[in-house]
Amino acid sequence: MERERERAQEKKRQRDERERDRERERERERDIERDRQTVEREREIEREIRPERERDETSSFSSSSISPISPLISIYLALYYAERERERERAREIGLYLQMF
Repeated sequence: MERERERAQEKKRQRDERERDRERERERERDIERDRQTVEREREIEREIRPERERDETSSFSSSSISPISPLISIYLALYYAERERERERAREIGLYLQMF
């Protein structure tokens, strides 16, 4: 009787562990997709900025009127996605903490 209960507990533990592994894998896949979309958005922004920069460089206007924008956008995006990653990590920690109860 005790062995059956231990086996049942072990099976439940293994099921729970497999489910956690599947959830981690799904989270990893979501992160990969999110990163891919981020890179694509950054490329789109760069494609939009590049023609403006080239046009500005060939026009009679100073190239300094457009060129500072690109680094600022890159810095903004880096800070934005770093904050999102911190929030995601914080949520993951809270979830792990709540699982203990």
